[in-house]
Amino acid sequence: MPTKSLIVFILISLSCGAQEFVVKHSNCKIGIYKEEKDKHPETAKQLLEQLKEKGYRLFEMHKNKKLFPGELYAHFEKEMLGDGWFPDCYVKLTIQEAEKDVAVKSDPIFFKKSIKRKFPRIFWSGSYRCKLALKDVFIHLPYCRVQ
Repeated sequence: MPTKSLIVFILISLSCGAQEFVVKHSNCKIGIYKEEKDKHPETAKQLLEQLKEKGYRLFEMHKNKKLFPGELYAHFEKEMLGDGWFPDCYVKLTIQEAEKDVAVKSDPIFFKKSIKRKFPRIFWSGSYRCKLALKDVFIHLPYCRVQ
């Protein structure tokens, strides 16, 4: 008898339909600063792969690059905190939407998330903690679909 109720519950939950976490944008293009990408190449590679998986189209940009209004651009930070054997990893991703033709700090924030990862303590360097922290950030980033 309990198995029938479990099957009914599963069918009801599936029939309700799961809403995808999707944002619609005019072109889904996102600019990544070359300086930030070059500062942490291994982490930047993972960042670019995960942005592509979420449906964003990437382009490389420099400071004071001309943008179109509504275009997205990202700031990425990675920092190892602490001097001990197992330093914590702090990762922050901010995506802003350009209002004018140049990126400025006052542009509206499209997405912002930061994660500080203390565990697992497998490697001394903390590189694995940073990979997991970046994955944690991308859990909250919506998929992008072109309008």
